[in-house]
Amino acid sequence: MKHFQQRSQRSQKNMRLLLGQLIKKKLISKVKDAKYYSILVDEVSDIAVMEQLLIYIGYVDVHGETHFDFLEIKDVLENSPSANAETITELIIEELKECGLPPQNLCGFGSDGASVMTGSKSGVGVRLKKTAVIMIRSHCINHRLALACGDTNDFVKYIQVVETTLKQVWKWLEYPKHSAAFVKACKITRKLDVEAGKKLDKKLSVKVQKACRTRWLSTGKAVASVGQHLVPLLQTFRDIQDNDATAAGLLQRMNNTKFVGTLLMLNKVLPHLNTLSKIFQKDHTCYSCLKPSLEYTKAMIQDIQTNYDVVKDLSDHVASDGPYAALELSGEKDPKIMHFLTTLVQSYSTELVKNLDNRFKEACPVFQAFSVFDPTCLPKSTDVQFLNYGDDHIKVICEQLQFNTDQALAQWSNFKYVMAGWRVPTHVLKGEDISPTAFILKKIVKEQAILKEAFHFIVDMATVCLCQPLSNAVVERGASAVKRIKTRLRSTLKNDMLSTLLHISINGPGRRSPECQEMLNEATKLWRQKHTRNLPSLKTLPRVGGKDYAEVNMPTLISTGTQVNLIEEKEDEEEGLMDKRVQVEGEGVASTKKNLSRALFELGMDSDPEWEDSDNSEDD
Repeated sequence: MKHFQQRSQRSQKNMRLLLGQLIKKKLISKVKDAKYYSILVDEVSDIAVMEQLLIYIGYVDVHGETHFDFLEIKDVLENSPSANAETITELIIEELKECGLPPQNLCGFGSDGASVMTGSKSGVGVRLKKTAVIMIRSHCINHRLALACGDTNDFVKYIQVVETTLKQVWKWLEYPKHSAAFVKACKITRKLDVEAGKKLDKKLSVKVQKACRTRWLSTGKAVASVGQHLVPLLQTFRDIQDNDATAAGLLQRMNNTKFVGTLLMLNKVLPHLNTLSKIFQKDHTCYSCLKPSLEYTKAMIQDIQTNYDVVKDLSDHVASDGPYAALELSGEKDPKIMHFLTTLVQSYSTELVKNLDNRFKEACPVFQAFSVFDPTCLPKSTDVQFLNYGDDHIKVICEQLQFNTDQALAQWSNFKYVMAGWRVPTHVLKGEDISPTAFILKKIVKEQAILKEAFHFIVDMATVCLCQPLSNAVVERGASAVKRIKTRLRSTLKNDMLSTLLHISINGPGRRSPECQEMLNEATKLWRQKHTRNLPSLKTLPRVGGKDYAEVNMPTLISTGTQVNLIEEKEDEEEGLMDKRVQVEGEGVASTKKNLSRALFELGMDSDPEWEDSDNSEDD
């Protein structure tokens, strides 16, 4: 907009709307080229307390890269009194029709797991399934993990107390005066540790994270940060407890063996859950490692339940040479405390494993069937298992996507040998870049021009597999963008402009890039075609001077760009008339000259050198 010369608010608004329309138009064109697509939805309330529905769309480009881009934002309560499943479904189908996307090619639907989205009888997924028959419904795996942890915290009452305490500590440290006192205590503690000859990290202190259930990994980070700096934190509470009631209350709740022992137990369990969440977030095509990773996490939790002695760990930490020696805690040998901590470990680990099973047992079997494309699981072509490998998985996929099972199995039998001959790079096998499954799927899509004729079912399976929305993280970032764009000062922002700004912010090209310049030029051309200057026509104005004055042909004012076009058209018209006139006169001269030559020839005067004409001689 820097070099755009129209400075009025209306012109700038129209220009921005055109930019958003162009970005969305190009996005829809890419989705249509990809054939299959998926959608992700989430509800968010903006600053104006409007219930908004964010719609993202996933597709695979010709290079095999998966994209999840913002499509549209809808006001849920604009034409409906309730944000129920029926309303949300109608908004989604309406948007797909406006974009010209066939619903039968919708192959995936992702959400955060709310009951209105994933209801088994009348949820949004069930309603969309009636229109999009091949659609695969998925519940974000990271939300599943967060809900399993939340259910466990609700079951164990003292864990709720610890969780609330961590939130209050974070809130207390948000004040600059309290934060400065905490940093000062960290410096003093570090100085004492250096004098004692302890090995320390380069970092002075770590910011205490907020323990929030809706934010993945936050509870584990909060427990780790508080456990690492528990001594200076409690010392800060002691220093200002006389003038701060909150500090006094937090000190009383945290400076005891029960709280410290629970903190140590959580520090043992939560890192395994954080690792599992990172695996889920790293690659959305990790179908072959979903179940093994989950089983490994449950095995580690059960190992902690069996072999971890929280009482001994607490005694080691509060001993004279332990990291919590300065707390001067006592009572770790109290039978009641020992029984409480031992029971806490057993009940928490048992309930956590139970909730993990409950949340992940409903995982769609199609996702497990997609693990057939993992090259690390493919047997050697000389093995006996190679002949029938993956047949059951292919049948499950064909049943979901409504492919011809016999033809798909025949193509898979041949494609196995092709996949066995593909060499997977070492860095991919090590997991440094992408998963081996993603490598094979992208290679299939990249080489679809060659493979499409012989293995069209396999190519379609790879495309559907790549665009499945296993995680809802991208939509969560879109909700953050809504709150970043529609602020308190922009609370009256309409949805058309909000959608445009979201397209520019999320899907738009980089600043000063060639693609950005090309898009600005295209938008400017469209603007000039649609938005000429709205000046009143002089034909509609009252005549000046009364009816005694003679009627004068008044010129009509038009914009400069239109005037230049009219002048050029007039010049072209005059040049055409001139060329036509010259052509007619030239034909008349040529005809007269030809007739004169014939007359001279008849009179026998054609031998006169003055009348010789090579052209006429050739014509004769």
